[in-house]
Amino acid sequence: AGVTRLTISLTVIMVEITNDIHQLLLIMISIMVAKWTGDLLTHPLYHALLEFKCIPFLTPEPILMKADGSVLNLDLFTAQDAMTHPVKTVNIFASVHSIAKLLLGNTHGGFPVVKSLGEGQENTFCGEISRLELRNLMTRPELFIMKSDFSATVRMPHVSDIMHPHFRLSKKSPHLATDELLQQYMNEPLYCDYYVNLSPYINDSGVCVQQHFSLQRAYILFRTMGLRQMSVVNHTNQVVGTITRKDLMGFAIEERLERLLINPPRKLSRSVVLALRKNYGNRKLDKHRDVEANEDDDSGEKKPGKGSVMAAGQSLCMTDVLRNH
Repeated sequence: AGVTRLTISLTVIMVEITNDIHQLLLIMISIMVAKWTGDLLTHPLYHALLEFKCIPFLTPEPILMKADGSVLNLDLFTAQDAMTHPVKTVNIFASVHSIAKLLLGNTHGGFPVVKSLGEGQENTFCGEISRLELRNLMTRPELFIMKSDFSATVRMPHVSDIMHPHFRLSKKSPHLATDELLQQYMNEPLYCDYYVNLSPYINDSGVCVQQHFSLQRAYILFRTMGLRQMSVVNHTNQVVGTITRKDLMGFAIEERLERLLINPPRKLSRSVVLALRKNYGNRKLDKHRDVEANEDDDSGEKKPGKGSVMAAGQSLCMTDVLRNH
């Protein structure tokens, strides 16, 4: 009970093992005392294993503690404060060469699909597609369209492409496009003139939020719907970033908010500035002193109180390491 925090199930197991209902009260008291003691001393075993394996598990509510012990209000911040940018996107009518380059250049599990609606609207969001589906499409050269025939076929995708049983059945198949095949598509100039119409295969219901959307509500929406990624768009529906599970982890949000105080990319409201200074102002000052101490150490000069500054810097580094793990 103290290690795993199991209460009811462990009580039932112990009663079945002892086969004595008269000891139920003693078992319940022992288990609850062990659980309370464990809560005071350390994390549960399963919680520690999640941190040890770096599994991005999201809690039901985003809780960030201030320096004074109060909870930081994430409604003061927006989705653009936690998003990753620039983001890798794929055009809805992409060349085989560009798709192969995209798949070989990163390990992302999915990509926002964009299209051009005219001048100044090149990255308009229109859906999402997974990495598995792109690798599957690369093994089907019959779907490649020549650039000369592009205008005639791009607006009317064939019905058999949309309902193709081979494509549906092979989503979980291990026979996907290998790195050698993708490298061949990149090296041969011929495939620069071949395109793929992704419109029948994208997820038109991909979730996206405005860049000024509340970070608190974006977190709840992301966790409630069980998403792997969520695109962030501006007022003209152009993709400006993406949010993944790792971006919504506690340490990642703290690092982004601390960076927001040091180098704000936009004009911050007074309430946001006060909240950031109250929580991260001292930490920013400690980092600044740590940098000055390191510069003095490199130049050979010594100043009084340097030892305490270095100790504070080392404590901060250890805090960052523990937070990342």
